[in-house]
Amino acid sequence: MTATAPPSAYTASWLLSGNREETRRNLASIATGMARNGILGQLSDQIIAALSDELARATDGLLDFDLGPLLQHGLQVSQALAAAGRATADNPGTVELVELAGHTVSVAHEPAVDIAVNGVVLATLALQLSVVIELKALLGRVTEGKLVELQVASCTATADLHCEGVRLAGGRAEMAPAYTKTLGRGLTLARAASLSPQAEDHADA
Repeated sequence: MTATAPPSAYTASWLLSGNREETRRNLASIATGMARNGILGQLSDQIIAALSDELARATDGLLDFDLGPLLQHGLQVSQALAAAGRATADNPGTVELVELAGHTVSVAHEPAVDIAVNGVVLATLALQLSVVIELKALLGRVTEGKLVELQVASCTATADLHCEGVRLAGGRAEMAPAYTKTLGRGLTLARAASLSPQAEDHADA
């Protein structure tokens, strides 16, 4: 799918949103199989159906985390970024845009969902989420010695979700149009040369 406008947040849940029904069906199949194998005890079909719905909601909630920090994860500080960090640290108020090489960032996330009936945990389902983000045409905004923003002109994200060896769902998105991701307090690249250790210690006091 292609995001024609940025959602409120690029999350793993959003990336897999086009496959929610597939995820729900696969989770229901896993729950039914566990019930037939006696892992969940003697449960009625109605309770198993309710458990499947809760599993789907819980899984979606666990995946509701922002993918934005992944743009910063694994980012190698290039010589150009380091130079911009030094320049802006020594010249407060200045801003530099640095063109960065394309990056491929991957992450593995392994949350778990407990299946409980009447407060008793009967089983735990381990989820495996893998996300790969390919960044191209990337600009870094540097000021005060920090990388504070990533301006992305082209970005593709792919996600795969597995549970108990079963592929629940997958998703791929072209994140368009270009967007800007603020990096919180920023990634420190350099400190001002004029700031001595004594002055820095005094400032922290």
